[in-house]
Amino acid sequence: RIHVKTKRQASSVVIFDLDGTLFDNRPRTMYIMRQIADQFYDQMPQLVGAVENGEINNLDNYEYSIEASMARLGVTDENEIKLAKGEWSKRFFTDYYQQYDVPLPGAKKFVCDVYEAGATVIYLTGRDVNMLVGLTQTLRMCGFPVGVVGTMTMTKKDFNQDDGMFKDEVAAYLDRLGEVVGIFENEPGNSN
Repeated sequence: RIHVKTKRQASSVVIFDLDGTLFDNRPRTMYIMRQIADQFYDQMPQLVGAVENGEINNLDNYEYSIEASMARLGVTDENEIKLAKGEWSKRFFTDYYQQYDVPLPGAKKFVCDVYEAGATVIYLTGRDVNMLVGLTQTLRMCGFPVGVVGTMTMTKKDFNQDDGMFKDEVAAYLDRLGEVVGIFENEPGNSN
């Protein structure tokens, strides 16, 4: 059980990363890849082949790296990869497409339990401020506590800022908020 006040009489703070920790963003990429295949049908025969053989609908073919995902889908043509990567980037890092993210099993219940136990829940993400509206809508739509007392969402100011550097900068600020009693992050480098 998380106590509302810690030994130093500060609030308990629990920090959650989003991608790969609370959310599976592969459905977002899958949706985008279907759109790209449809929009650029004539220019992307290998990607269209993945649509036709059903591989585009297999979540196991997707990773965060779009290049790795394209290889799993059987796309090896450099022009197709370049076009797909550019189109994917234009869409993936926007408010709209975040609605296709899916909470990982047990994530919502765990975060809600932490919040109900009295801890301050902080969503600390490598997403940038231009994605804040979609991020908040997705958290709310999926039933996570967000936008209420006892929660905070922290994003990068600039898309190009390194995630690790951003999270290092945030660390000093977080210490002022209370005592960090838990950090959940899927990237070992960021955890350290």
